[in-house]
Amino acid sequence: MGPLAKQLTQAWAAATVLGVQDQVKVPLYEGIRKTQTVKTPSDIGEVFVAAGIPAEDYHRAMTSFETRMLTDQQHKTAQDLRVVEDVRELEVPAVFVNGRYRVNNGGLDTSSTEAYRDEFADVVVNFLLTRG
Repeated sequence: MGPLAKQLTQAWAAATVLGVQDQVKVPLYEGIRKTQTVKTPSDIGEVFVAAGIPAEDYHRAMTSFETRMLTDQQHKTAQDLRVVEDVRELEVPAVFVNGRYRVNNGGLDTSSTEAYRDEFADVVVNFLLTRG
């Protein structure tokens, strides 16, 4: 997630507090990866507003105790995972399928973005087709 990792983690926690994950999931992803229009913390807030969340609700959630607790919990979980993962796996965020199965990034081809993307998609799709 790059330079906005901390803000995006907090924004996702705020989305969870507000119960609007489904409304912002795709626009956040597209703004970060596809259109690359999410470059600043203000851009993150604009995604929420464009998704129909009032700016006041977004700002209140971003500074709420619940959001702070969820963000801290996510940071602790990430830190705990770093203790057991090797450095190469840390270059790619951990992804969980069905909230239960962690994709082993260390087992994927990381020679290029395209190779990783293609192999990752194959692994997840095959998993969902056989176990999902």
